[in-house]
Parts: sequence; C-alpha cells; structure tokens
Amino acid sequence: MIEYTVNTNDEGQTIFKFVKKVQKDMSLSIIYKLFRTGNVKINNKKVKDHSVILNVGDNVKIYSKIAIEQNRDEFVPIPYKELKIIFEDTNILIADKPSNLEVHSDINDSLDLMVKSYLFKKKEYQPNKENSFVVSHVHRIDKLTKGLVIYAKNKKALDYFLEVIKDKNKIEKRYIARLEKIYKGPNEVKGFMKYDSDIQKSLFFPEYIEEEYGIKSCEMSVEFRRGVADIVLGSGRKHQIRAVMGYYNSPIEGDFRYGAKRSMKREIALVAKSVAFFNFESDFEYLNNKSFVSKYEV
Repeated sequence: MIEYTVNTNDEGQTIFKFVKKVQKDMSLSIIYKLFRTGNVKINNKKVKDHSVILNVGDNVKIYSKIAIEQNRDEFVPIPYKELKIIFEDTNILIADKPSNLEVHSDINDSLDLMVKSYLFKKKEYQPNKENSFVVSHVHRIDKLTKGLVIYAKNKKALDYFLEVIKDKNKIEKRYIARLEKIYKGPNEVKGFMKYDSDIQKSLFFPEYIEEEYGIKSCEMSVEFRRGVADIVLGSGRKHQIRAVMGYYNSPIEGDFRYGAKRSMKREIALVAKSVAFFNFESDFEYLNNKSFVSKYEV
C-alpha cells in the first residue's frame, strides 16, 4: 500500500489524473482495474468515480503490489550560471533563452533543467516533497530562437497559464526577425500550417487544403522596416514565423532550412522579444498591463 497526502500543488485535479501522475510507470489498464476493484481510497473510502476532485489534506491510498514510491520528477541538477531571468515572483519565472539551447530535452541539458536546478538550489522546488507537480514551461520556442520563455512555479499558475497562453486578448507575444530579403507578404497573415516530420519543416498554406492531414489554422501580424520584421502572434504553431517568412521568399537570416543562406553560427536572427499580460483574473490580476522584454537583439 502506498499513501499520499494531497498538498496545494495537487488539489483541484481528479483522483484518476493524480494516480496516473504518482504512478507514472503503471499501465492505464492496471490503473483502471485498481478503481474497479476498490483499491483506491480517499480518506479511507473506496473510490470508483474517476472524476472525484482532490482537496488539500485528503489522504489517498493505493493498494497494489506493483505500486511504488517514486519522485514524479527525478531530474539531476545541472550548472545554471548561464540562466538569465527577466522576471520572477512566487508564481512565475520568465527566462531569456540563448540560441542553440533546447527548452526541453530528454537527452541534453536544457532550459527546463536550468530553471529546475536554480529553483532547487533556492529550495523553492523540492521534487521529493511533491506528489504530482513538476515545474514546467507553459510554451516553447525553437532551439535556434533566442528570447522569452514563461515558467510556472506552482500548479495553480501552470493551470492558469496553460489556459490563457493561446488567448491573444490575454497574452501578447511579440517577436523580431532580421530577414534576408524584403518582406512582401501581407501585414495580416492568415492561413494554415502542417508540420512534416519527414523533412522536419512546417508547411504554410494561405488557403485550406482538405487532403492535408493534421493541418491547423494560424495567424500573425507583421510590420517590416529596415530589414527587420516585428511580429505579433495570433497563434503558436511549430516553426510558424520561419515557415511564413520562407513561403513569402523572405527567410530569416541564418535559417537555411527555410531558404536562407547557410551560416556558421548556431542561431537564426529570430528573438521572442516581449510578452505582455492583459485581462487576467483572480490570483493573477496583479500581472495585468505588465510587459517584459528580452535583452537579445537580431
């Protein structure tokens, strides 16, 4: 039998989701069987309803010979002296990512590991005291792109930011890009995108193509002056800016994958330059009308 006490980073989620997280190596079929056979209890009462919501202080017991105690996040701290922080409070951290560093990686050092290591050193993130929560980015930027990435430091912030990150009325994400050629596309770009894993490129279509599987809508605003495009995203598709600029024959400098000349530099001239917050509610109202700017330029 394994026993857990629900903390503030666990509350508000369903018992089923909680069990999946704390027993991350257990198969779904076995987890379903635990519920069917009454081997999951909350406050000593059998629970078969997967949708029961957990509250702080609830006692959860899992009766299974294969259930094991394990940290949800078993990361190994790494050096983080290169970590640049633009803003931090009790809920979020905004990092300024350099080029040639992945936000997340299962193999290499990443921005995720730097942020976790930094918070671990400050004793603000202690995986051995967490049941289900892992410090996490709420959006990503490409490995070769520099600029701002938002992290949630607790479950409430993670849930909220994952909900609002795609709402352009609440979060404005602005990028700058130095282009190899004059941009001749529209100021208001609307179309569709598909990522092709075989060629590791995103494809942009100004009009919908029915036979294309996995196609998604995209939009962004572009202002071009003196070789630099100022871009505000309306959606956040993989390689969105790079694919659009390539389609309109104005690739980002250094981005040979989308038509630019090859460069010896391990970077492209694209920066996630700023984020601004609007119309936030409840616990996050204090962030309204605040904006944060990357120190990187193109």
